[in-house]
Amino acid sequence: MKKMENVFDAHMHYFHGKCEDMERILSTSPYKDSYFVYHSVNFNCIDIDSYLSTVSGAFLMPFILKETNIQEANKSLFEYSEKFSTSIYPIPLIDEDTDCLQYLDKSIGAKEHFIKHNAFACERRERAYRLLDCHRKFLILHCGDNVRFNYVEYLLQRYKNLRIVLAHLGVNRMNRNLTNKVLEKYSAESRVYFDTSTIFDADVLKYACSIIPIERIFFGSDTPFVVRDNPIEDAVKSIMELDISDSDKKNILHNNVIEFINN
Repeated sequence: MKKMENVFDAHMHYFHGKCEDMERILSTSPYKDSYFVYHSVNFNCIDIDSYLSTVSGAFLMPFILKETNIQEANKSLFEYSEKFSTSIYPIPLIDEDTDCLQYLDKSIGAKEHFIKHNAFACERRERAYRLLDCHRKFLILHCGDNVRFNYVEYLLQRYKNLRIVLAHLGVNRMNRNLTNKVLEKYSAESRVYFDTSTIFDADVLKYACSIIPIERIFFGSDTPFVVRDNPIEDAVKSIMELDISDSDKKNILHNNVIEFINN
């Protein structure tokens, strides 16, 4: 894979185990028919070391399945990230069952995933939200249905300094109208940002860029959850082929997230 010095990947995952272990979990899990992620792992993209060596930086978060032990995944993520420069930012998963605050203290943001986190408040996560809010950190989450749509509203109203990054441009794969609703709802909300992970649809990308200020859109790949022969190259290409200015393309691929981190 060629060097991509002007690309910052704002959404990628680290798997702390062997590929054969992952394959076994994916093929035998009782949850495999309930969640799309069990069928979207690209084993050609598991070599995270090689990929991280090609980009200028990344938000790196644990590999997430229903079976994931969040505490172990967070611990492994931070140990792995220490081998890289400061341009690789470990993003821990918020944990409802064990105390994850030690990782939030060391990170610039956190991640929730609908597989492990229901869209309602609980005391454990409220503690994490307060920490994120106090230090103006960010939370990456999904907004794929009306329940989680309302959840985003709750977080914005309750935590006035919390910044939210909606993964996959807020896309619901089964409901384009809901996707448009999310984009339209938060177009003027300065604390809501979007990443482009898994979005190759030119119409979705075009609409997002027409309604969301460019500075609030970040490039992301969702590696290795992309079933394509050349997912990284295709993801970058999908941005480069948009009918927007060269400076906007550079901002989405790199500059926007750097500005976001520094502020």
